Parts: sequence; C-alpha cells; structure tokens
Amino acid sequence: MILGINTEEVDGYFLLNGRLSYALPMLADGSEVFLALENLTNTDYEYRPDYPMPGTTAMLGVNLALR
Repeated sequence: MILGINTEEVDGYFLLNGRLSYALPMLADGSEVFLALENLTNTDYEYRPDYPMPGTTAMLGVNLALR
C-alpha cells in the first residue's frame, strides 16, 4: 500500500521575495533587524489544488544571537 502520493497539478507561477537586514553588532555578532517581503508581484497562485496562498505579505523582526 502506497500513501501520500499527490498526482494533482497546479498552474505554474512566478514569485518574487525579498529581505533587507541591518546588523546589530552592539548586541551580539549575528544579531540583526530585518524586513522580509513575500510575493512582491502579488501573484494569485496555489501551493496545492484548492490551497490558495496569500498575496503580498511583510514581516518585520529581530534576530538576537546569544553571546
């Protein structure tokens, strides 16, 4: 018995993602503040059939490294 095979296809799509970051060495090496942008072209697409993905999204965050 074979389980988990997906034979359904979705249309092709083009995505453009970006990430800007600024190092924060005064906190610890490897620490940064960042802005990540996903689906900059606002493409309407599905990862799997009937599983639509969001349009353009943004995330602002901080990565803190341990000393």
